[in-house]
Amino acid sequence: MVALSNQEIRLFLAAFLPQFIDPGGSPPFQSVLLGAAFVAIAACTDSVYALAAHVVSPALGKRLRAGTFDRRRSATAYIGPGLFTAASGARGGP
Repeated sequence: MVALSNQEIRLFLAAFLPQFIDPGGSPPFQSVLLGAAFVAIAACTDSVYALAAHVVSPALGKRLRAGTFDRRRSATAYIGPGLFTAASGARGGP
């Protein structure tokens, strides 16, 4: 339901799916079928993400309570790639 109510998803489907619709067939039926396939795939991947988070969360909770997941490592994980990107310079352009 979240994917169907998201305006960005609807816009994406409206722009992307017509490329795969056969003009000789029933366009409304094909649109619904392709949209349903997208929603089914999204539901599967979202379920995998939720299950993975469920499996990992106890280990992360223990590390947070034990204090081994300190702020410096978190800051390095975010700031490091940002500095690398800033130092790499612009690529291409007009």
